[in-house]
Amino acid sequence: MSAAPSRVAYLDGLRGLAALGVALGYHVHYLSAGHGPGWLPMASVPLHGTWIGTALYEKGWALVDVFFVLSGVVFSITYRERIARREICAARFAALRFSRLYPVHAAAWLLVLALACLPGTAPVYPAGSPLDALAGLLLLVPVETLNYPAWSITVEAVMYGLFFVAVRWPRRLPTALLAALGLGLIVLGPLGALGAAGTHPYVPLIGRGLLGFFAAAAFWPAWQAGGEARRRALAVLAAAAVASLPLARAGLIYPAVAAWTLALLALLDAVPRLRAPLESRPLLHLGRISLSLYLMQLVVYTLARTAFAGAGATPPIDEPWFLLALGLALVLAGDLTHRLVEEPARAWLRGRDRPPAVTPAATSSA
Repeated sequence: MSAAPSRVAYLDGLRGLAALGVALGYHVHYLSAGHGPGWLPMASVPLHGTWIGTALYEKGWALVDVFFVLSGVVFSITYRERIARREICAARFAALRFSRLYPVHAAAWLLVLALACLPGTAPVYPAGSPLDALAGLLLLVPVETLNYPAWSITVEAVMYGLFFVAVRWPRRLPTALLAALGLGLIVLGPLGALGAAGTHPYVPLIGRGLLGFFAAAAFWPAWQAGGEARRRALAVLAAAAVASLPLARAGLIYPAVAAWTLALLALLDAVPRLRAPLESRPLLHLGRISLSLYLMQLVVYTLARTAFAGAGATPPIDEPWFLLALGLALVLAGDLTHRLVEEPARAWLRGRDRPPAVTPAATSSA
């Protein structure tokens, strides 16, 4: 059995920056006007009105779509060949992904639920019904409730299952077709909101996952193959990137995020010296704790909102020192959760799930 390929380090650095960008850049609005009496408007946040401020504070939610692209690349590197050669069966694949995602999700969800149920706290989203809480714990995350950022973990889990099927039986479920389906679902979302079609709130969210994850899963193997396959993939990517610009100006930015993220990754892969900052120790560590940081962000915001609301004070979101302190709190929460929950739980679950040695014949029928 061949060893699994190693992950590309700079992808972890990018993932860490994206997680912090969502948590600190976009979700700082949880401490702004509209979330507390007399709290400052978002226009007072440092760098508001600049291009980087607009990108983070107004469009920072699109960094979640960068997660989907990065996951598609990582899975192509780590799992594609192993699944195609039947070196890993569906049960083993599911166990590996469960041990990666679920312990942190469950810990964050239960902690946010406990805070929401305590008297005197100021949760970002209400606890909802017991059925909502159970659905969230089972990764059936209700939209706009409790630990809301976990919706993307639900979407990721769906992508994992589809990826396994698409790689094991590629003629039945081509990855490029799944990416196209994702674009279609994204378009259906706004139409449904306008009454042109009846769609569930999760339809565009699943579409975002399909587009980013499977665009990457279709592009990256061709990019790595080199030669004519790489040239064709680059031509398709260039056409998609150009075509995405008028869509982005019209407000549909997801295709642009997917295409230009892939273009950036191809550039970083082709020019190693550009990767050095992303492969620095601080950013690699930020990437390692990115899942915990992302899922624990509402715990940090709930505690901050409760403290300011209880004291009758206004969060000083206009002060750079406060944003720095908030960022450090988010990183600390992610680091502690990674060390105390994520790593021990993953090691324990994977230790219990070590597969027995198998013969090639047994592997081929897994």
